[in-house]
Amino acid sequence: MKALTLFAGVSLAVIPAALGATKAKAYDVSRDGDWHVADDADVDPEAVGRLFDYAFKRTGVDAEKKGIRTDGLVVVKGGEIVLEKYNTEGGFTPDTPHITWSVSKSFLQALVAITIQAGKLSLDDQVAKYLPDIAHAADGAGRALKIKDLLEMSSCIQWEESYEGVDLTQSSVLAMLYGVGHRDAAQYLAKKPLTCAPGSAWEYSSGNSVELMRVLKVIYGDDYALMPWKQLFEPLGINSAVWETDAAGNFIGSSYLYATPRDLARFGYLYLKDGIWKGQRILPEGWTQYSAQPAAALTRDGTPVDPKEGLGGAHFWSNAAIPAKGIKPSVPALPADTYEAEGHWGQAIVIVPSLDLVIVRVADDRDGSFDENQMAKLVLEALKIPATESQGAQGAGQAVPHDNLHETPYWTIPSLSSAFISKEMCSCLYVERRTEEQCKVYASQEPMFASYAIDADHKTVRAALRFVSIGGHGPYENQAKYKDLQHGCALQ
Repeated sequence: MKALTLFAGVSLAVIPAALGATKAKAYDVSRDGDWHVADDADVDPEAVGRLFDYAFKRTGVDAEKKGIRTDGLVVVKGGEIVLEKYNTEGGFTPDTPHITWSVSKSFLQALVAITIQAGKLSLDDQVAKYLPDIAHAADGAGRALKIKDLLEMSSCIQWEESYEGVDLTQSSVLAMLYGVGHRDAAQYLAKKPLTCAPGSAWEYSSGNSVELMRVLKVIYGDDYALMPWKQLFEPLGINSAVWETDAAGNFIGSSYLYATPRDLARFGYLYLKDGIWKGQRILPEGWTQYSAQPAAALTRDGTPVDPKEGLGGAHFWSNAAIPAKGIKPSVPALPADTYEAEGHWGQAIVIVPSLDLVIVRVADDRDGSFDENQMAKLVLEALKIPATESQGAQGAGQAVPHDNLHETPYWTIPSLSSAFISKEMCSCLYVERRTEEQCKVYASQEPMFASYAIDADHKTVRAALRFVSIGGHGPYENQAKYKDLQHGCALQ
């Protein structure tokens, strides 16, 4: 494999500042609007080499998807880009939008905050005020589901957040994205019951995000289709964003935002700057502090915390500790005030207020070999910042699956594969604009790999199991179609 290219003129030269001098802050993206790439960053060249060697390491042939599979890395210190690198062999450059998976949830959180700032929504509002058709408006004792319950992953809506490698019949998220709910994810959520009193327990759920996005759809009405751009992307100068919808036009608030690492860093820097951009308050005062904290259900006495899960908050993940429960920072190399947006297969926006630092990584990790704490150590070494000396979270709790959900009948499980193939091939080709061979490597799902056909004229991808002819018929066939520059591809 050829050496990966380092873009944007990142210099490895170290230029020492005058002893005792304070360097004026000449660049700040939240003030100036445009990124500046430092050509005199005070970095350790050897440590930079170790960082890039670790982050962009591949093992074996690319099709096997083994090893640490970073596609892009951007480090922002003091308002400017100090380190940046891309997997050019995989088709990624500074201008390539990358799928963010659950990092999308944190962007949704910002839209909720903006709507609250505008006086159109409150954390204490009952969800049924906006969605009167939901089956889970309140529990048996009449305790109402509120916006903050959805935002803090404490809704108690029946859900199983599981992906590949488990019993696919139980997965609520796969059923919503690729199975019975894929044409209208919001309506799929509306029928779910509660399993406990809202606010009483924490459980990670993409369903909470989809329901929050539906609340915003009701609030914004005719402006909903372009709302993320008008309310968030355009004010921040994010030009690469694509946010995909289902066939009913619902944004998939849990998963399907695409953006370049540089634009993801803009978002992280908005939170680093307390929600202020170009002198304007975008997020409510105090919102970023709220975002950095664990959910109330996790900090409450008597509620269990699973160290394996980490400390979830209001659609972010917290690096805080809960000493009373024996929970220590999950990324011990970074300070306790660190919080981050995280996504499947290695996506992350890491925000470290005390270090004036944002780290963005996009990736395609599949085998679990990537160690976030190791990367954090290497970033700090490259920037000549001492690592935090805290211990990591102790113990490993076991996630408890919901029994007998039967979200997807056994005989329709193969259709999940063809739905994933058609959707991901479409988005890879027409949103990320990578080659067919690169997209095939990304989207293939062994052992149930589906064959596919591309209609370049109509920007559609149809997929079916290998033994089924692709002709537009049959339970195991699916089709995804590119819509437009803002909304990417959607399953039909």
